Amino acid sequence: MCMDIFKCKSTNQNNKMDGKNMIATVKEFTENTSAHGCGQIPTSKFKLTKFLWGLIFVGFFMFATISSVNLITIYFTFPTKDVVSVNFEDIEFPAVTFCTQQPVTATALIDFIDNQSHRDDAIGKLVLTMGSFPGMLVKPNIGGLGDWYFKYSYRFLSNQFVFENLDKKDLKTIQHDLKSLKISCKFKGHPCKDSAFVVHQDGGFQHCFTFNGAGAQLNDTKVIKADPTSGLSLILFVDAYTTKRDLSELTLYNPFDPTSGQSGVRVIIHSPKTRPMPFEKGFDIPTGFSTSVALKETKRELMTEPHGNCTMAKFNGGTNYAYSEDTCLEQCKQKILIENCRCMSSLLPTPSGELKPQYCGKVNVTNMFTMMYGKLDATMRGIAVKELEMLDCETKLMESLGNSEVLNKCECKKPCVHTNYVKMLSQAVWPSDYNQKNFLAESINMSDPTQRATILFEGLDIGQITKNESEMIQKNFLRFNVYFESLQVKTTSQVEDFPASTLISEIGGNMGFYVGISIITLMEMLTLTGAIILYCFKDLIIKCGQSNTTKVPDVNIKQIKSYDNHMDEDKENINAEIHG
Repeated sequence: MCMDIFKCKSTNQNNKMDGKNMIATVKEFTENTSAHGCGQIPTSKFKLTKFLWGLIFVGFFMFATISSVNLITIYFTFPTKDVVSVNFEDIEFPAVTFCTQQPVTATALIDFIDNQSHRDDAIGKLVLTMGSFPGMLVKPNIGGLGDWYFKYSYRFLSNQFVFENLDKKDLKTIQHDLKSLKISCKFKGHPCKDSAFVVHQDGGFQHCFTFNGAGAQLNDTKVIKADPTSGLSLILFVDAYTTKRDLSELTLYNPFDPTSGQSGVRVIIHSPKTRPMPFEKGFDIPTGFSTSVALKETKRELMTEPHGNCTMAKFNGGTNYAYSEDTCLEQCKQKILIENCRCMSSLLPTPSGELKPQYCGKVNVTNMFTMMYGKLDATMRGIAVKELEMLDCETKLMESLGNSEVLNKCECKKPCVHTNYVKMLSQAVWPSDYNQKNFLAESINMSDPTQRATILFEGLDIGQITKNESEMIQKNFLRFNVYFESLQVKTTSQVEDFPASTLISEIGGNMGFYVGISIITLMEMLTLTGAIILYCFKDLIIKCGQSNTTKVPDVNIKQIKSYDNHMDEDKENINAEIHG
């Protein structure tokens, strides 16, 4: 009976795999499918017409399929496009960093001239070394190093050299402090607190100050009005000029530095809490003017993977600065410099950690001074050679870091949301001749001897300002205002250019336009394809089925035979007992 069952199954399977049945299945599909053209194939009277309709259908179906594959390929390239929108928003006030163009104050230079005790301290030795550098070290070609020293004249005669070769205690006595630099500050019409400012150390400009920077304590930074009274207004005393002394011999001028020899401040307006880059991205504000900086905010919004490659990082590693790609790149440059030259640049972010390498421009000032005024020996020359080799290493490496291949290795990503500011500058002479008396009376406390302005204007009679004093006012004071001229924010957003919904729509349009196929039709075609595949492999399937029908009866027969033998043995044993 079991054999009959499996035989029946095999017979039914053969019937299903029969060629005639398959042809009937295909014919039924072509007659009933909603795909255009298929119905013409079985109903056409002539074989040529059947062939042509079949060729047309297959051709257009293949064309639609290839087109759909191309659409899928485009989708997986994750294309994007930019969408621009303009909206009114409550804007957060940016960070404003300012650095004086002359980091060493005029009052410090006057004190150096008047106080002979400075001649033997670190500041005096550094000043004399820098002043004697061209005539006592380069021209005489001391130790055969004159050309080598001349190569780095721009470095040895720069504010950066002063910053790298004086300790913090000595620098503090010659640099600007916030108390004397900031004569007046108002934000949204209210006086600013000193806690709203943080110090930013920069090798080139030395002591800079940032309003609304990382670490500043400032509440309510949202701007709700667009006018100068709703922004930041600063009056600064740059302490750069006096008619009472000739400071030309002590004032640095570096012809190799495009920012050297200027008077005023360097200003950079950047995203709140980010690290400023005054040399690369700042602009100059001169003394004797009131400068207004009107802002418009723009935003750039990028997408993360797979459509983009931005980062959602909040901070740059090891710092409290809000993340920016520029700071990331500078950190990377500093890391490469330390690894290769065993020194760091004062123009790049200081690495985190307690153990820090020395600046590449750090020299033994006593050794240089002795080389100029004493007797040169091999040890002194060896020290100088090592210092110059370090400068060589820094210079060559910094030049190589401009290579895009090197920068790409840093793997610094753009922030997913980046804010930029469009600036419009305007200037007017300030303070005017008729307002100088009122300005000095309200801004300078002549009774406070700790103020640098009081020291520089010592003996000033506010009631009778001389021509020289008027010149000093014009060359030492400036005002600048930063505000938003509009609360409209222009946002450029990166969005998907080819989303999944568009892909499905495009594929459906292709299939529908060329061959009139819908999703239901595709399912019918898949079912037909499955039937054709089964037909193509029918011999293998039937063979597998026959293999199964032989195994099961063999097992059953063996079990039955074993049972019959056991019964025969029991009968023989019973008969033997009876006859016995």
